[in-house]
Amino acid sequence: MTKLKKYLLVLTMGAGLGISYSAMALPGCDTCNDFYTECQAGNQTRCNQFVSGRCEYFSGQSCAIF
Repeated sequence: MTKLKKYLLVLTMGAGLGISYSAMALPGCDTCNDFYTECQAGNQTRCNQFVSGRCEYFSGQSCAIF
């Protein structure tokens, strides 16, 4: 019974840790617009941040300029 409790504890902690790491917040619309504008001006770092920040989520919405 003790091994089962330890197993469930480790399983629960592992699942909680996995969920917390996967719950990454997306940048806001204004931030994505800034990334896009600076990327168009030639800033490669901002282009990478635009792609890695999943800014395509805002594509076609009223707040997006891209």
